[in-house]
Amino acid sequence: MPVIARSIPEQPDPAKTVDAAMFKQAWLRMARKDVNAFISYVFLDCQPQTWFHAEWQESCNTQKAHVIFAPLEHGKTEQISYWRTLFLLGTNPELRIWICSATSELAKKVIGQLKQAITLNERLHEVFPHLKQERRPGKQNTWNKTALIIERENNWRDPSVFATGIMGNSLGSRVDRFIGDDMMNFRNTWFEAQRERSVAWFKGPECIGRWTDQCQAVLINNPWHTKALASICVSEMGFTSTTYEACDEEFGSILWPKKKYQGVTVGFDEERLRQRYEMMGSVEFGRCYRSKMLNSSTEWFNMKSMQACLRDDLTLNKRLPRNMLSICGVDPAVSKKKRTNDCVFFHIGVDPATGIKRITQIIIGKMGAVSILKVMLEILRREGDTTFIVEANAQQAYLLQIIRTPEIMKACGATEAEASKLRGSVREFYTTDAKRDPETGISKMNTDFEARTWEVPECREVQRWFGELLDYRPGTHTGDVAMASYFAWVEAERVSAGRSSHSMKTVEQFMDDMDPQSELGDIMGMRF
Repeated sequence: MPVIARSIPEQPDPAKTVDAAMFKQAWLRMARKDVNAFISYVFLDCQPQTWFHAEWQESCNTQKAHVIFAPLEHGKTEQISYWRTLFLLGTNPELRIWICSATSELAKKVIGQLKQAITLNERLHEVFPHLKQERRPGKQNTWNKTALIIERENNWRDPSVFATGIMGNSLGSRVDRFIGDDMMNFRNTWFEAQRERSVAWFKGPECIGRWTDQCQAVLINNPWHTKALASICVSEMGFTSTTYEACDEEFGSILWPKKKYQGVTVGFDEERLRQRYEMMGSVEFGRCYRSKMLNSSTEWFNMKSMQACLRDDLTLNKRLPRNMLSICGVDPAVSKKKRTNDCVFFHIGVDPATGIKRITQIIIGKMGAVSILKVMLEILRREGDTTFIVEANAQQAYLLQIIRTPEIMKACGATEAEASKLRGSVREFYTTDAKRDPETGISKMNTDFEARTWEVPECREVQRWFGELLDYRPGTHTGDVAMASYFAWVEAERVSAGRSSHSMKTVEQFMDDMDPQSELGDIMGMRF
């Protein structure tokens, strides 16, 4: 029996259908010619580009060699390494593009994004239907984690796009576009030797030597050091540059106002920027978000902020409140010779709930191993449970070994229970490059001064500590008190944040891992 429709479905308006088709064709025509239209149509659901993103693209269009200094979390990789690269390949499949980052792992992520878009993005295929993986017989067909080849006329072995870390080997003999995406980081910018090495590599045959005469280059990064690679490109190599700040000194004039796009929050408001400031401190925030370069005389600590943490009602050698955990950073120089560094005990308490840190003892002097052990025992007897953080090196290994020797501990006046407790209370600290990194190292301690989470008594020892912090420069010798305070601070951050630390081991774990240094008789014969 035939089905009789009770109502006729509404038919689409032919005029509207034609208008929609014409509108789409207009978008496609523009997207094939203009990079900003391409990004808007393919990735932003036809929303316009943010003004400064459009300005970046225009700079890349018009400048042969350009540096963009831009803040963190402002779309640098998406705009230049990802979206612009796809547009370049779509408009000219014969191009050979090199994307270079600080590490090879960062560069590989971009290749992964490019492969995914070329394979799956429907709007990309609408704009550039020819942009696809090379699969034709007799053609070079690289498609891996570091390089890819798309369909093109030339049968070069050079990839269409490849990615490496800085100092990495070029995967192609010739390059038509060079994109330096956050090539600089702390390790290759702060130390003079690393800076010179990076610049020499960039200027040499392994990098610029690969560029064709028509090659265009853009470096987009956070500012680092005034003598780092990007700055040298501008000051000595004729690169043009533009600089962008996320906000002004009062957290106003925000470059990228906060908004939601497809459920994802992008951009910043004053609250979010202030949160970054509190987390990073003034120096690192200035570099990362306000494009303020560092130099060899940059002061990482501010005396005004440190003095604001002084407490008139506090004195040294007072017992800690019950809500605080006892932590002691130890930088022992196991010798009494005049030329050796001072042994320092930097004893603090930390409230795990608030992160407040209170200084209770700073002990400085030339000490032998027995004297160091006696001080540790005195602290343990006074405060009870205390975690001692001791730097890992040959002298410290010797100290840790004698802590495990019952005869020596007994000679120091320790009971069996005290000796056992001390062995379980000592943690080794492995000093790595993280010590110098502004995001994790000694300079990060300044954020606690600015947040007023230090409680500091006013005394001669504290003034020495302040002086060493003011003198601190990554890559130069760090004062003994500053180092001991850093050991204690790292452990305080760990317990107050509830994180585990991979840079520390208990003395038992350390001794199990190391080769025996000597027999007991050898240790007993050593001078303390």
